[in-house]
Amino acid sequence: MSRHSTRPTLHSVLLKDLVLGFAAAVFLLFVFLLISKSLASPWIDRFDSVISAWVQSYRGDVFNRILIGITKLGNGITETIVFIIVAGYLWVMHRRRKEAALLFCNLAGSWLLNETLKVLFIRVRPDRSFFLVDAAGYSFPSGHAMVSSSFYGFMVYLLWKHQRRKWRAVWLIPWLGAFVIFLIGFSRIYVGVHYPSDVLAGFAAGGIWLIGCIAADKILQERSFR
Repeated sequence: MSRHSTRPTLHSVLLKDLVLGFAAAVFLLFVFLLISKSLASPWIDRFDSVISAWVQSYRGDVFNRILIGITKLGNGITETIVFIIVAGYLWVMHRRRKEAALLFCNLAGSWLLNETLKVLFIRVRPDRSFFLVDAAGYSFPSGHAMVSSSFYGFMVYLLWKHQRRKWRAVWLIPWLGAFVIFLIGFSRIYVGVHYPSDVLAGFAAGGIWLIGCIAADKILQERSFR
C-alpha cells in the first residue's frame, strides 16, 4: 500500500479520535466546573470531610511510609528527573524529537496551568495539624493529581503507541498507569494536604490537558504522512 493510499484512512481515524477526545474533554470540564462552582456548598464540605476521615483512618507506620513514598512520585523534582530520562531516551535513542518536545510542553504546561488555577481559586489547604508532609501554597486543584495525570498519562500514551503491536501484555499499560496516578492522588488525601475535591478536580484538569497533548501528537503524526 502506498503512502498516499493510507492518507484517507489516517485522516478518518484522526477525525474519530479527535471527536472522542473532545467529548471526553467536555465531560471532564463539566466535572471540574461542577466541583469548582460548589467549593462553598455544604455537600462539598460533607463529601470532603467524610472521605478524608475514612482515608486517614487507615494511618499507621507502614501505610505512612508507603503513601509518603508514593506521594513523592508527584513531586516536581521526581517529575523533572523522569522527564530528563524519558525525553533523553526519545531524543537520543529514537530521534523522536517531536515527542520529546511534546512531553516537555505537557509537563511545563500542566505546572503553569495548575499554578494559574490555584491563584484563581485561592482555596486554603486543610488543617496543617493533619499534615504528614510539608505543603505550601493553595489547595485547589491538587497539583500532584493534575500534573501526574497529565504527565504520566502522556508517557503511558507514548508507550502504548509504540508497543501495542510488539508486546502481548500491552493492555496492562493503561491500567497500571491509571492505578499509579490514582495512588498519587489518593496519597495527597492520606497525607492530609488536600481535600478529596481538590484531587478530583486535579484529575479532571489534568485529563483535559492530557487530551490536548495527545490530540497535538496525533495531528503532527497525520501531517508527517502528507
